[in-house]
Amino acid sequence: MTNATDQVSIRRKMGRLALVLPALIVSVAAAIAFILFPYDLAFLTRIVIMMIFVLSFDLILGYAGIATLGHAAMYGCGAYAAGLVSLHLASDPLIGLLAGAVAGALIAWISGCVLLRAQGVALLMISIAVTMVLQETASQARWLTGGADGLAGITVSPLLGMFEFDFVGQVAFVYSVCILIAVLIFCCILASSPFGLALRGIEGSASRMRAIGTPVYRRKVTVYVIAGAIAGIAGALAAQVTGLVGIEVFNFSLPLMSW
Repeated sequence: MTNATDQVSIRRKMGRLALVLPALIVSVAAAIAFILFPYDLAFLTRIVIMMIFVLSFDLILGYAGIATLGHAAMYGCGAYAAGLVSLHLASDPLIGLLAGAVAGALIAWISGCVLLRAQGVALLMISIAVTMVLQETASQARWLTGGADGLAGITVSPLLGMFEFDFVGQVAFVYSVCILIAVLIFCCILASSPFGLALRGIEGSASRMRAIGTPVYRRKVTVYVIAGAIAGIAGALAAQVTGLVGIEVFNFSLPLMSW
């Protein structure tokens, strides 16, 4: 009885360590990069943003086995949402992040309800079509998106009212790393939860999971929406850091780079 209790305690400690360790590694690596490359922080910030995007893509491809080339749709919508909110409503960066997450999740839900009923090549083609439709819409709606010129002059207020975004990019880098760590911890918790285990089962054999009563389609749509929200956050960060959003944010090669 004691041995069994000890084993359970050890497993719990190992599980907690598995949640903390990735975030700790990212924190240490970011601190080292901050010290060693103080004049390359803008470039490093872009890398951090792409890491957030890759985490969202890994949720649908690595865990649920959903192969799609349309993930840039959520990234682009998140970028435009954050840019429009900053220009017309509120310049608070956290509000912009929330707007990006909502926009990404909404597009993921609308498109996911349709394209997740397809498989294989059909899924890939429909996902590309969704992205290209959104790109063309952004190009034509000049009154809202600026068309081919994009949204320029995006500015954000000081983070938490205290930390103003500087020219070197120190605040933007730390801000992006904090968001990356939060997303990473969330993904680790999600992956180790019963929902995450169900996703692994679906990725291994959707027919078997369906046979034991798992709502496969609903699980896929749910994770697609979650991943869309994270991709929207990445897009919002990109808009806030660069101060510019163009139609190239809908470039469907982004998922290919993540592969």
